[in-house]
Amino acid sequence: MNTIFEASLSDPVEVIRQGRLNGVCLAWIANPQASPLLQQIALDADAQRLEGTLQSERFGADLAGMLDRQLCGRKVGLFVYSGRTDRLSILIVLATLRNHLSDRAICLIDHADFTGVYDGLRESLMTVPSYRLNQIFIEYAATARPGHGIATLCFDRGLSVPQPNEDIPQSKNKQLEARFVSSAPLSSAERARSAVRDALARWMPETEEQARRAFRALQEEFPDEASPKVYWHEAYRQGFTEFFSWGHDQDFGFGMSRQGAMGTRHMEIVSEAIEYGYLPDDMKGMDVLDVGCWTGGDVLVLAGLDANVTAIEEHPVSSLAARRLCELLRVPAQIHTQSLYRDKPEWRGNFDVVYLSGVIYHVTDPLLALRTCFAYLKSGGRLVVETKASKLDGPYCEYGGTHEKGWNWYSPTLHVNMSLSLVCSCIESA
Repeated sequence: MNTIFEASLSDPVEVIRQGRLNGVCLAWIANPQASPLLQQIALDADAQRLEGTLQSERFGADLAGMLDRQLCGRKVGLFVYSGRTDRLSILIVLATLRNHLSDRAICLIDHADFTGVYDGLRESLMTVPSYRLNQIFIEYAATARPGHGIATLCFDRGLSVPQPNEDIPQSKNKQLEARFVSSAPLSSAERARSAVRDALARWMPETEEQARRAFRALQEEFPDEASPKVYWHEAYRQGFTEFFSWGHDQDFGFGMSRQGAMGTRHMEIVSEAIEYGYLPDDMKGMDVLDVGCWTGGDVLVLAGLDANVTAIEEHPVSSLAARRLCELLRVPAQIHTQSLYRDKPEWRGNFDVVYLSGVIYHVTDPLLALRTCFAYLKSGGRLVVETKASKLDGPYCEYGGTHEKGWNWYSPTLHVNMSLSLVCSCIESA
């Protein structure tokens, strides 16, 4: 095999040597996020800079004219590119460039881990058989752009058969597969349930008078505007922030309790998380962000496990209800009335755990929600997500609109053997 196809960015000096051996060196670096490594290669190779303005509607024709004017018939042995990152632009650049390449040449293409760039590279291999994608070099932590990719694309005019699929390097993003494995209990279910019961017992009123005062205050200040058990059907045409319904079952002791829409799910989900190791049964000293706390059921459990709890709830009345509940039961938690999408820069890297239960399938942008939560984690922190699931096959997200019980409903699929009811998953930050 011709050694030109063994060019590797692990040895930039050799790449430059091979390029110079076969022709002139040309660089088109127009992306403000260009790889410092590519910029240094262009500098060391004393590459001629491709200059000029290209109009989007005449991109291919303008590029061809620019190459003709600047090269004046000379052939390119090394081409360094960091420019547009969409698929069509990559196709046009490589198709136009081939007429100006020497019989053997090396092309270094920036941002090869971007889907548009990688897809453009793959399609170019099929339309121009002379190209071979030799390597996708990933820049790691010691570089200025950890995780970014640079493609080493080699050109041999003597080749007439496209590169076999099995020989094409994979993008690191294309290599990712969604794998869900069946969880195994790390603690007994009874021990986990006991930890949750003990956590809630910490906030139980000590006297009947205290219990009555808390019960009555919450009933009078935050009356249900729709029945907690049937509001799904009675109020489904209303936006969720347009009415109030208590969220969780709250036991005040001494025979007094308030029924909530989600019943005892705040207890069940946390106990399941403890049972399967997603949460510890002692969270002393841990900073926790509870996203979408509703009326505060999860807040009571997490604070009872000794966590330092901060919670957000965008429903204004529910947020006030959760704050009032914590005040009456003397729960040391901070409740904020705000959307997850209103960024809090001071929270970045602040939390040991971000707890997202019963929320991800209702938000308008699930991926942005997850990215925001991840940004709030400390290094080594944990994002715990509880969600419903779809029965569709494959890695998809099913959308039920607002017709199902009045809210957005996004349902991710689980295409490996898992329970298709409610799944608690855990992601640890690097």
